[in-house]
Amino acid sequence: MIVKAFAPVILFLFVALPVSAATYEDRGGATLRWLDKATARTGQITLQKEERVKFGDITVRLKSCRVLDPLEGNDAAAFVQVWEDHRDSDPTWIFSGWMYASNPGVAAVDHPILDVWLLSCADAPKAAEPEKDETPASSEVGVQEADGLE
Repeated sequence: MIVKAFAPVILFLFVALPVSAATYEDRGGATLRWLDKATARTGQITLQKEERVKFGDITVRLKSCRVLDPLEGNDAAAFVQVWEDHRDSDPTWIFSGWMYASNPGVAAVDHPILDVWLLSCADAPKAAEPEKDETPASSEVGVQEADGLE
């Protein structure tokens, strides 16, 4: 009987009270750390959105990076895609998903030679404005080779 009397109040509390969700802000780039398991070499690289880096036959591309509002905590999340190119067949997806700086084990790149994880998000560098007579450079996304891996 008491439960029936408080049912409208309980329902009101669940429906009417606002639910707080974490607020993430977009950033233009991310800093990733990599480990070559075969040679035990490590390094870090900063990528901008849609930029790719090659580690031999393995390509890593940053799609998005977001940081948590500082008032809500200290975390970063990046959407990263990793695939392996093959000379005689189509590329093989290794990883495509969100990585979290605060917990790199939640979404790990599962590859026998290369580990990649997120360190932080970074702001995009301000592009230099072209002079009036020049046309802007091509908008093709850059692909760079990682230092130290052959």
